[in-house]
Amino acid sequence: MSKLTDRIDEAWSTLAPQDLDRFLRELAEEVERDQGTHTADYATVMNELGTFLRVTAQYQDGEQAFLKALPALEEIAGRDSDVYATCLDNLGELYRLCGDLDSCERCLTEAERLFVDKGSREYAACLNYQGHLAEARQDPARARQCYLRSLEIVERIEPESLDLATGYQNVANAYQAQGDLTHAEEYLRRAMDLYDRGVLTINAHYISLLNQIAALELKQGRADDAERSFDQAVADLPKTTASPIDAIVVYANAGTLYHARGKADKCAAAAAQIDRIAQMDALADHPLVVRLSSLARSWEC
Repeated sequence: MSKLTDRIDEAWSTLAPQDLDRFLRELAEEVERDQGTHTADYATVMNELGTFLRVTAQYQDGEQAFLKALPALEEIAGRDSDVYATCLDNLGELYRLCGDLDSCERCLTEAERLFVDKGSREYAACLNYQGHLAEARQDPARARQCYLRSLEIVERIEPESLDLATGYQNVANAYQAQGDLTHAEEYLRRAMDLYDRGVLTINAHYISLLNQIAALELKQGRADDAERSFDQAVADLPKTTASPIDAIVVYANAGTLYHARGKADKCAAAAAQIDRIAQMDALADHPLVVRLSSLARSWEC
């Protein structure tokens, strides 16, 4: 592991988001000044910066970071390489998150073609991103196919990992979209078991998992259980680095249930969080944010 990678890993694990933002931007300037723009270190830091900006919904800056990393990777490793394909994958997921599904599909299709190692963690991530795209295009059968292929890889190379928990949840989501609640719950419980046993600690994925479990419980007519799951998700959200988009979905789902059940205080707190996220400059015109912000205003709680 390089000294640069050590610095980045330490920053990810110790810095608050605002400080991490500043650190990665300054590190990118430092590497560009000292080494230029066609080195392995430059490609690494730009890919890490792009990933951080994607997570924090700074999509325009994130896109530019990935687009700067790609030429460096092409010169260093070649276009037909896993490192290039991985960066292209990351860019594709950014496009999905900001609603540009056509650009997402172009990136992911090309990335899959370029991958050499079809049994790697990175290729499994590529399949997951394709599953996300299929979900966005309302194709749950295609999503399930992608997620199961990814899960097969992860179960073999990374047992009892965050990737495994994410894989279980993705498969559950596809089953749930097809109305198969029995299989959906089975996979969700497999994912939650990793947290219950202490294999994994609370993180953004844990929040997403609770949100999905609550949605399943609602479909099963278990409103009390669903409210408890949402309560836990809302309480733990500030402890994680969940993206603003993921967070606003949780607050909207929880708030909808609180409103329906007459829980005015909880409903008002969820609406306030949605309004806070909607005020972020990068998300002001995001279709999902606009829709959920309007929903929250309709609660009048």
